Amino acid sequence: MNSLKTPHFFKKNFFLFNRICLLVFMLLAFDHDLIAQNKRWEPSYMNISVNDGLPSSETYYVHQDRSGFIWFCTDHGVVRYDGFRLHVYNKSSGLPDEVVFKIQEDYKGRLWFYLYNGKIAYYDPQKKKILPYKYNHLLVKMNHGDFNHRKSFAVDKDDNVYYSGIYQTGRIDKNGRFFIYRPIEVRELIEVGASWLVNCTHGPSTGLKELCIIPEKGKKIHYKNEQGIVQFDMFRIGQNRFICIDNMVFRTDDSSNKVLFNGYTGMYNVGGEFWITTLTGAYRFKNPGKTDFTKPDGIYLKDQKVTGVIKDSEGGYWFSTLDKGIYYTSCLDIVNWDPEETENYGVIHDINGIGNQVYYSSAFGYFNLKTGEELLKTSGSKNTIGVWKDKLVISNNIPYFLSNSLTKRDWGYEICQFQAWSNDREGNFYTAYVMPLKFQREKEFQEELLTRTQVYNAKKYAAHHFKSLAVDENGELYAGTLIGLFRIKKGNVKRCRLPGDLDRVRITDLKFHPKWGLVAATRGKGIILLKNEKFVGKIGVEDGLLSNQLNAIYIDKKGAIYVASNEGISKIVQLPNHQIRIFNLTELNGLASSEISAIYCNKNGVYVGTRKGITLIPSSYNWTKNSHEKQIDIQTVFTNGKKVEHFKSGIEFNSSHKIIRFLLKTTNYKSQHRQPYRYRFRKTDPWSIGFNGELIMINPAFEAYDLEIEYQNEYGSWSKPYILTRFSVLPPFYFTWWFTILIVLIVLVISFLVFRYRLKVIRRQDEIQRNMEILEQKALLAQMNPHFIFNALNSIQSFLLYNENELAERYLLKLSKLIRLTLTNSRETEISIQKEIESLEMYLGLEQMRFKNRFDFRLEISLSKEELNKFVPPMLIQPFAENAIIHGFKGLEQGGMINLNFKKVENNRLIVEIIDNGVGYAKNKADAQKPDHKSYATKITSERLKLFKERYQAEFDFSIESLEDADGNLRGTQVLISIPIFSRD
Repeated sequence: MNSLKTPHFFKKNFFLFNRICLLVFMLLAFDHDLIAQNKRWEPSYMNISVNDGLPSSETYYVHQDRSGFIWFCTDHGVVRYDGFRLHVYNKSSGLPDEVVFKIQEDYKGRLWFYLYNGKIAYYDPQKKKILPYKYNHLLVKMNHGDFNHRKSFAVDKDDNVYYSGIYQTGRIDKNGRFFIYRPIEVRELIEVGASWLVNCTHGPSTGLKELCIIPEKGKKIHYKNEQGIVQFDMFRIGQNRFICIDNMVFRTDDSSNKVLFNGYTGMYNVGGEFWITTLTGAYRFKNPGKTDFTKPDGIYLKDQKVTGVIKDSEGGYWFSTLDKGIYYTSCLDIVNWDPEETENYGVIHDINGIGNQVYYSSAFGYFNLKTGEELLKTSGSKNTIGVWKDKLVISNNIPYFLSNSLTKRDWGYEICQFQAWSNDREGNFYTAYVMPLKFQREKEFQEELLTRTQVYNAKKYAAHHFKSLAVDENGELYAGTLIGLFRIKKGNVKRCRLPGDLDRVRITDLKFHPKWGLVAATRGKGIILLKNEKFVGKIGVEDGLLSNQLNAIYIDKKGAIYVASNEGISKIVQLPNHQIRIFNLTELNGLASSEISAIYCNKNGVYVGTRKGITLIPSSYNWTKNSHEKQIDIQTVFTNGKKVEHFKSGIEFNSSHKIIRFLLKTTNYKSQHRQPYRYRFRKTDPWSIGFNGELIMINPAFEAYDLEIEYQNEYGSWSKPYILTRFSVLPPFYFTWWFTILIVLIVLVISFLVFRYRLKVIRRQDEIQRNMEILEQKALLAQMNPHFIFNALNSIQSFLLYNENELAERYLLKLSKLIRLTLTNSRETEISIQKEIESLEMYLGLEQMRFKNRFDFRLEISLSKEELNKFVPPMLIQPFAENAIIHGFKGLEQGGMINLNFKKVENNRLIVEIIDNGVGYAKNKADAQKPDHKSYATKITSERLKLFKERYQAEFDFSIESLEDADGNLRGTQVLISIPIFSRD
């Protein structure tokens, strides 16, 4: 294909600059009548420009790949459109050059890009990125570094790349081996599949007079032009081969049928049709095998510089242009016309016709659609067109009570103001605005006259704003108003009773259907059907209508009902099984606007009046087109801002994925991403609605998901829900079942070990308690041993024998107090330091009396009152005092001294010092080793201290040392006791 490139290309190429000059000259000489004849009717286009994200308005080519994406070639890179967003690929994406002229898709689905600098690159759909052709250096070498001249390329199923330039044509295989085609004396077009390559022996020259065409199969074709060949191109559709030489296009099998296409830019196979694109539009030829180039089947985008065209998989057409970006239309058959004089002219009030003549009205008057003739210039809120047999009836907008004017015109009648009209079988014509009027024809003196009468007495009945009139099969006149439906008969007005909230609904239009009876369009309740004044049913959105807010209805000769609303047009047909089927069209299907005001049908098709002009739906249009299914799919998935590579259904995300974003793609380009879709991640979730092609999950629950979606297609119908993908979000390991079981087992084991340990501790505490009780009993027995009691009683007896009654009494009193205090303390686990001191003092006093004052004792207390109220285990100090008396003063007749010093409380420990001047610890120790010596007090005390240590988890320490004088003689014993103290809160 030979298509025009960028302005930069023109500047660098003198050959193409001359060509442009020639094209401009031809453009000025173009058949202006052909343009004028078709100028006004065009399909409805969507324009994609730089405002929508296109990198440049200069585009060269359009392509749809096998995945459904639409690709655009521009001078600022290549663009991919997924139905929601544009993605631009440029040098930063891997392209060797940003000026991309053409795209070719190979058998692997790779997209090859033909670039301005003579190199090529391809998009790998598996890797999802653009890669430069690894043998580009051979292409540059083949063209001697000159990439300013026309080139072409092709890729076959064996990965061979065919490439041609102005100097030579060659082939590079997949291993990089280069083969040059033998040059011949004439330029050579070589067919490779559906592509053509050029070969020549010299540079560009306007003096070239012969071409040699070598098809893949068949004979060579020679073409000569004695005037010189400047530009040439070839194309093939099936067995039909087309050649363009210097803007002259013809088939190879019919070179006599040549047609000049000024500003030729390329030839295309568009869905089996042959298209020629030029600087003045795109020409469509439906039958390539019988093409008459003088009679195109359509000229589109007139006066636009079209460079490429394709038909997508859903029947939509895409056009690339040199200066206006991309144009898209969902349907070429539905065409539109806008009066264009002023903005308000495009707002159509009504449309009607007689035979092939179609008339329309706007806020400025009434007009003939074909000729543009103005029938009547007037203004009004709604200029209505009526038809009385074979004549038009239009309003001059003068109220009926101000004018009796009934003016006959060439085209029909001009009458007073009306907005509703109807005919009956008797040839009467009814109109209404505030007052219904009846017009009759009468003949007088061979002239036809028009008389007017009131339908009912306005003085008897309240005035209504009549929106519509209809006469049924019985000749009954019905009127629709703002407050319901009425029947007018013999001057009486009666409300038609309808069920429920239909009774006072606003009626916007009335028509009589030969099978269904009276058909009423309403504002808010859809269509109401009545037969013989009885309600028989309604048709609404729930049945498939685009809206319940209706503007007008029209019934064609076959009984189909056309319904106008602000959402589009609906066609209702009755099937053989008496069921109805509804087909919808909106602005997405090619209507000039979805706001429909009027409908009229004739043999040409359906004329639709809109706010943006008139739409013609040809009679050949197939209303039963089915929308494609599952048009939305997942394009890319991101989690936590990072793209998920190789996403597939059933994938599992770990618990760290807090944000999951799905980017969608769609092949429903007709919806122009304006139609909504609904989605949910679980069957139990409510539907969410979206438009922008992006689904986001934030902090998803840890479970399996079925992403379900449904969408509204271009006809206004919702698709069936389907599963888009399945995925799971895995819980963290501490939420898994195996971790739960593991934790349960660990807890059980720990509980068992704790129980076992606790049981052991309890048993040990019980054992300690028993041992404590035994030792305390032993300590008590040691303190109150029989020998002590016996000696005490002997002392009392001695006091009595020597008549020392007072001493005996004192002794006995102290003994009783000591026994009572000892028994009391033995029942306590801890006693206060004060009580321990009192017990010691009583004991030492008794022993002093018993031993006839052979020793004396002194208590020194350096403790505060608060410290004296601290607690210590009982009977820990007494055994050491007893040892001093029994063993330390053994053999001493007098002068013994015991000092008990409660020195201090330090680090929660009571420090007690016991010093005596007895024989010393070493002497006592030696005596203790004699076989006949038994000393239980110290042993019991040691065992008690050991048990106390286990029980209280604290150290009970004592030390015993002998005191010596300067000569080394023993002078007594010193005992230091460290006892933990406790507080009782």
